[in-house]
Amino acid sequence: MKKEFESLNKDISDLLKKNPNIAKPRVIAVSKRQPIERIRELYRLGQRDFAENYLSEALEKQTQLQDLNIRWHFIGNIQSKKIKEMVGKFNLIHSVSRLKEAESLAIAAQKNNVVQDILIQVNIASEESKQGFSPEESNRAALQIKDLIGLRLIGIMVFPPLSHTQAESHHWFEQGRLLFEQIKGVIGPQFERLSMGTSGDYLLALSHGATDIRVGERLLGPRA
Repeated sequence: MKKEFESLNKDISDLLKKNPNIAKPRVIAVSKRQPIERIRELYRLGQRDFAENYLSEALEKQTQLQDLNIRWHFIGNIQSKKIKEMVGKFNLIHSVSRLKEAESLAIAAQKNNVVQDILIQVNIASEESKQGFSPEESNRAALQIKDLIGLRLIGIMVFPPLSHTQAESHHWFEQGRLLFEQIKGVIGPQFERLSMGTSGDYLLALSHGATDIRVGERLLGPRA
């Protein structure tokens, strides 16, 4: 794991040296279905941000790892009946994909007297198989969500379609960046996070302005 952790950080460092305009990103280790021992080992190497997809698994891990100063992220589908359990448990919820989810999160946040940071999930290619706001819906949704008391909308999470060529990947990452900048122009400076890129394409995502990359098996090894 140490070798993979150092290799990933070296790749990012080399990219930043070649492209001084790229800001240092936040690497988020996707730890779903990974054992506690691997998370602890990666934490010892210096990793602080971890993401989970399933709420029950995430809450169990938070209990077992409460001695560590981990910044937890939620990147999975949001179940409406479990929203009350989510609020205040994550530094950032990346995957708000419907206005109703945001409204329910806001109500729960107000009841718990917290302000929950969130991203809206964007289905950048409007694929039927994926959740998230379409690019056309995103501007309107962001304007509605930014005024909800209890929430702080700070960016978007982009899931580009599976691309068969690098040119296709470039296109979708560029579309994600352009949409992020467009919404930022309306929301303001608090809108600062572009969560985009995974184990296989994080360098390409960074070259298109991603601030957060989500890396799973590349760091933690194969899942159970």
